[in-house]
Amino acid sequence: MSNVKDKKKAIFRVTLKLIAKQGFHNTPMSQIAKLSGTSAGIIYHYFENKEDLIHSLHYEVKTGMAQELISKDDPQLHIVKRFKLLYMALLDYFINNPDLVEFMLQYENSPYEKKTMWKEDSNIVKLFNLINIAVKDKLIKPLPIEIISVFTATPLVALAKLHNKGIIELTDEMKVTAVESCWNAIKL
Repeated sequence: MSNVKDKKKAIFRVTLKLIAKQGFHNTPMSQIAKLSGTSAGIIYHYFENKEDLIHSLHYEVKTGMAQELISKDDPQLHIVKRFKLLYMALLDYFINNPDLVEFMLQYENSPYEKKTMWKEDSNIVKLFNLINIAVKDKLIKPLPIEIISVFTATPLVALAKLHNKGIIELTDEMKVTAVESCWNAIKL
């Protein structure tokens, strides 16, 4: 691998895949090093310890997800259409990234979770601002962002998991209905 960015990317990719399949405790640093083509020493050069690696990966995943969503946003649309467009993009993102979903679910239900770590990312701030504008314009219920997420992102994660496991097949029509249901959960 040629540079630091490539090495970190490989470490993150392997760590995400391993944790999604094996969990945090069954993913040793030695296995991450071997499968990422680096050494444990290199990993410890970039990350203080396994916990630091996991938090850094979480930050990378959250900010990458926010960046992907913001890239799908169209500020020219009415805010309601923007929300629905973003929810659809989020559902598709979850469907297309099953390891990411598994990692996020494990992270958010573990002692590793740090709630404020990623809130400074500019793309996440843009998403929060969109929510704040919708609250101010009395389009959605004045709830904390975490509760809005429970009514919107959480159902989409669950649907993506069911789809990815082959339990259901989400058609385009079902995805539109799911997005509409998420919107209905928070609209005034």
